[in-house]
Amino acid sequence: MVQSEISSIEHALTHHIRVFLFQHFSKEGLRRTCFATSLGVCLFAGSVMTFSLFTDPLIYDLQYSQLQINIIGGSIAAGLYFFLPMLGYLADLHGPVLLAALSMLTFGPSYFLAAIVYKYKLSYLLMCLAFMLIGAATASLYFCSLLTCAKIYPQSKGLSISGPVTAFGVSAMLITQITKLSYFSKEGSSMTDPFKCFIGFTILYCVLSLLNWIASVMVTVEKEVVFDTPEQNYGSTADSEPFSSPEEEANHRRTFDAFLKEPSTYMLLFAFLFLAGPMEMYVTNMGNLLKVVGTSGASSPISKQVSAFSLSSTTARLFVGGLSDFLENNSRLKGKYAIMGLLLVTCIPGLVGFSMIATNQPHFGTITTLVGCTYGAVFSLFPTIVASRWGVENLGSTWGTFMVAPATGSVLAGTFYALQYSRSCVGSADNTSWNYCLTLPFGIMAFGFALAIVLIFISWGQFTRQNDKYEALSQHEQS
Repeated sequence: MVQSEISSIEHALTHHIRVFLFQHFSKEGLRRTCFATSLGVCLFAGSVMTFSLFTDPLIYDLQYSQLQINIIGGSIAAGLYFFLPMLGYLADLHGPVLLAALSMLTFGPSYFLAAIVYKYKLSYLLMCLAFMLIGAATASLYFCSLLTCAKIYPQSKGLSISGPVTAFGVSAMLITQITKLSYFSKEGSSMTDPFKCFIGFTILYCVLSLLNWIASVMVTVEKEVVFDTPEQNYGSTADSEPFSSPEEEANHRRTFDAFLKEPSTYMLLFAFLFLAGPMEMYVTNMGNLLKVVGTSGASSPISKQVSAFSLSSTTARLFVGGLSDFLENNSRLKGKYAIMGLLLVTCIPGLVGFSMIATNQPHFGTITTLVGCTYGAVFSLFPTIVASRWGVENLGSTWGTFMVAPATGSVLAGTFYALQYSRSCVGSADNTSWNYCLTLPFGIMAFGFALAIVLIFISWGQFTRQNDKYEALSQHEQS
């Protein structure tokens, strides 16, 4: 694996921490500690996935409409995904520690702003801004942990990537259970108190960002080993530290340009858009859907549905993470391309779930479980495929580019759903299995799932053919 040298920014952000860590830890002990710390950070990083817990208080206390709720959800998605291509590129050049520093500067203050806006009923635009910054801070914190884990153990891409992805999925369930404590409930009501939760998140993420900063230093340490930086120079001014050269940045740009020119990149990108966008919309509107879809789910609390979604998502992440690692390390199965087949299979539960909503089926808990399974599998397998195809050393840039898809898809799907809900569902009593207010939007989204499956299948064929050509050429050169 090719590593870039240490940039001046990365050196400035990590030097003193490296001095301290090398004085108190062995290299292997430091690697394990940083990996475990990154996973621990991910266990509490997914507060944005619990946004549906706060939609009812925002609607009742601030009189937000369903469209306004979805605009806030779109703001979260914009912050969470649109900045990732730039953040990923910077992380590849300057190390994940830069993302940890950005999350420390934005996470706590953003939740504090949201708390103040809610308590004093300030401008709706400020609430949108707060959650856009929360999304960007979440992206920085989570992506830093993901890159740290992937670059500490690059030989086990399936597990080193699915580990933080799984922990991030578990975090929604953990945070949901924490917010169910009586302290976080509104007085005289079963609804969650957003102000208390947002203040709690402010404190939590200041601490987590600091821990993430320390853990991400391990990537810099690995670079020092590659470039043979002598440990005895620690404690000096370290003027001899190797900084990244223009040639390194030019090589990174050439690799990234090749990634952008490959047709399969765009087929997978659109497949990801058709899958992730509607599922992000589902997470944002789970509380509202619970009141509309079918008849049996109306009495189920939203916290139970969020926990069920998180549990099914986490189970899927663990399963596909272990299986993809096995497939990738099994040369007889052409592992990195067999993972594409696994992705195809895991799209089916989501297709069934959205079809059930389109036909107004009453089993909302089943729908949540099906969509959660596909959500977890998709967000675990896509980065694994990207890392296997285009390399871990460029994962920040390549996977960051892919994250534009859920951002765009979430905004489009959320706006479409909100407009259709406001136009057809409010006050509507004419609901049958094949003709009710959500048949059109969820029927179209289910069709998008089917189209994504087709695009993944075509990309799978292209990957396999290119691999066969490469193997044939290698054998010819050896002979």
